Amino acid sequence: MSNNTHALIKEQAKVLAGEYYEIKASRDDKWFKRFGSQNLFIAREWGAFIPVARQILSQLLASNTLPQDQKEKIYEALVQERYMDNGMILKPGLIH
Repeated sequence: MSNNTHALIKEQAKVLAGEYYEIKASRDDKWFKRFGSQNLFIAREWGAFIPVARQILSQLLASNTLPQDQKEKIYEALVQERYMDNGMILKPGLIH
């Protein structure tokens, strides 16, 4: 898990981790006992869902139904995170 994860991507990764937990825990009692509460699972494992979160957000950019302002927020988050990964700082609102 990276400290350089943009808040929007982190939020999406946590949502995905929570959904994954619900599916697995509802089907497998041993899995549920192994990982405990959903909140604990999300806190420990959300980082594993970052690549999928990035992929989903990237795919949303091609959506015909997503409002343009939402697309801009997603695009900016994806670009800012790449800059952060490289140790660079990008001022919000610079991308347009």
